[in-house]
Amino acid sequence: MNKYLRYSFILALSLFSFSCSQALFVGELSDYEDQITELQARLIEAPSDAEALRDLGAIYLQVRQFGPANEYLEQAFALNPNDPKTLFNLGLANETVSKRDTALRLYEKFVDVPRSSPYRRMMEGRYEWLSRRILRDQVEKIASQEPVGGTDTSPQVVAVFPFSYQGTDDRYTPLARGLAEMVSVDLANIEEIRVVERIRLQVLLDELELSQSDYVDPSTAPRVGQLLGAGRLVSGSYNVIGKENLRMDGAFLELETSSIEAVNSQSDALRNLFLMQKAFVFSLVDQMGLILTPEEREGIEFIPTQNIQAFLAYSRGLREEDAGAYGMAAGFYRRASRLDPDFTIAKEAAERAETMDAADMDISELVAQSSDIESMNMFDVDLMGLRIEIMNNELGSGIIPGDESREPATETSGGGGILPDPPRPPSSPN
Repeated sequence: MNKYLRYSFILALSLFSFSCSQALFVGELSDYEDQITELQARLIEAPSDAEALRDLGAIYLQVRQFGPANEYLEQAFALNPNDPKTLFNLGLANETVSKRDTALRLYEKFVDVPRSSPYRRMMEGRYEWLSRRILRDQVEKIASQEPVGGTDTSPQVVAVFPFSYQGTDDRYTPLARGLAEMVSVDLANIEEIRVVERIRLQVLLDELELSQSDYVDPSTAPRVGQLLGAGRLVSGSYNVIGKENLRMDGAFLELETSSIEAVNSQSDALRNLFLMQKAFVFSLVDQMGLILTPEEREGIEFIPTQNIQAFLAYSRGLREEDAGAYGMAAGFYRRASRLDPDFTIAKEAAERAETMDAADMDISELVAQSSDIESMNMFDVDLMGLRIEIMNNELGSGIIPGDESREPATETSGGGGILPDPPRPPSSPN
């Protein structure tokens, strides 16, 4: 890391900190008297002036007068339901009065907002953040209830738990998340089954405080399966032996029969990790008795990256995201996409984590910063990515092992289950 980049990082961090500290200032109603007078005069001349109604609502939101804020913003929304600033501020106004579901429906409209708008990023980030918060509250409520008789599960719903690392070299620990995610992504290609989304699964594991040995323990699995609606639970373990030789083992539990089936072990050089992971999935599919169509088989065969170091960085990003460290997660995802520019999943994960990091704050803080949204994109700096690059350079050998070769990638995705899913908005070409 040269001095210029190091100083650029420090300068960017200082500018970012100054911007945030300035944004946290919220004035009194008297501070906005001139603006309010001007906006009200515009409304006398043109009662349907949506921008004036919106800006009045935003002012009242800033000074914590939520009744007038909602009234003006709702009128603005009725006149112009596609205005990004109106959508974002009305979402905030609904959050302040605990109408989180309504706020979520407003934020999910980010898919229709042009990518050039600074409100798109904040709406998307708040949508992802609020979805997770609602999901966590739901999981806490359900998990605190007494278990009911029987198991309301479906063998068509599969939960893939983080793999268990059996080794001692901490550099390979992140693969626990990455391998499980790739297995989930592959299984999601199969129309006959639904895969529990990683976010839902991780929230439940955090709430129940389960250890890795509990994932397919017959004494705890029925409760976990019932909460997830999953009739099949998949778990695995791995180890890096000697000079980068990888071994993968796995098992899946059929709740309907309470039987545990071992998945054929895979062992090969670490550089062949992706071939082993695919062989693991095909063995799992066979032992589950699933018949694949040619399209499903082709989907599973797609490899998102051949770059081990990029995949390790991506796996670290998953771990940080699951822990709620969205900024750090974005940094690792960005590193992964730099190591392999064709690693599409990593690039999309970075964008998602960055939006969540931008919106990861208490609603009162977000309201305080909302007046500066249009100026907050002045410095589009990957602070966490720069920090990770600095750490890599100072450590000498880098945070994660593996060669630096860049190889092409392809993309797959998936999700599903009984604990309510965070609602997913439709994709948009904007």
